[in-house]
Amino acid sequence: TKQWLTIGGVRLGQPAELAKLATTFMLARVLASQRDTVTSMRELWKPLLVVAVPWVLVLASKDLGTALTFIGICFAMLFWAGVPWPVLLMLASPGISLILAFSTGVWGAWFLILVALVLWYRPYLLEGVVLVVANVVMGVVAPLLWDKLKPYQQQRFLVFLDPSVDAQGSGYNVIQSQVAIGSGGLFGKGFTLGSQKRLNFLPEQQTDFIFSVVGEELGFVGVVVALALFLALFLRSTRIAVRAADAFPSLVAFGLMSAWFVHVLVNVGMTLNLMPVTGIPLPFFSYGGSFLLVSWLAVAVLLRISAEGRGQADALGL
Repeated sequence: TKQWLTIGGVRLGQPAELAKLATTFMLARVLASQRDTVTSMRELWKPLLVVAVPWVLVLASKDLGTALTFIGICFAMLFWAGVPWPVLLMLASPGISLILAFSTGVWGAWFLILVALVLWYRPYLLEGVVLVVANVVMGVVAPLLWDKLKPYQQQRFLVFLDPSVDAQGSGYNVIQSQVAIGSGGLFGKGFTLGSQKRLNFLPEQQTDFIFSVVGEELGFVGVVVALALFLALFLRSTRIAVRAADAFPSLVAFGLMSAWFVHVLVNVGMTLNLMPVTGIPLPFFSYGGSFLLVSWLAVAVLLRISAEGRGQADALGL
């Protein structure tokens, strides 16, 4: 439950980063061994258990950003394994209810949609009852959980809705990030010439808010190029997953891609205040030994899967 491993006063790295690789491999193994098509949530207990163990440990270390990555990997790999979208939506429904319960009207509309989905898909009776009850419970406990949050945690959520409510405190990082990106204009201020960065107005500029530096120094054009490179990486990884030799490497390739996708989505989103600030790095941009090492290990795995997939395609004359 420690975010960093330290031996003899020397920081060795973050175990959660290696756990992403381990979880991806183990989840791929479990899903690849399931030959029958999944039609209900109760058939997913094995893959969910694989993800739940590291997810709980990461939550215990209070690393929300990494915890979101594990959830993204889980749902992406379940989708790639052929789990029907109604099952995935019902599986995610308690979490959705917890988030939407802060608005009674929105939660009520979502609950009606969920009931309609259950009546249409017709899961097992016990499964459907448990699902509806779980969503009701989440809707009831959400206000209670809000009262249990510490003041700084409540402030962080309020700042996500409106950074100006605490411009000199919790909202400072997001405001400075938006200023940096907005000041870049079309072509930016030039490489290493960003004033927000050089004058240290922009916090955590080498890790969490590195994308803001890209926006300030390289402008809109640089941002588009960076996002285009990520899109190319995602498409190439998906192609590797499609051409993989069998189910296991295909699931591994898609799982590794989904981890990068969550990182990019959350990191870029939080610099623009479209996502809460969670402290999650940007792949191949942010400074950090553990995450960069794991990212390049993932690239090596993808190259191996790609080589085996091409070899099988050549053998079949495709």
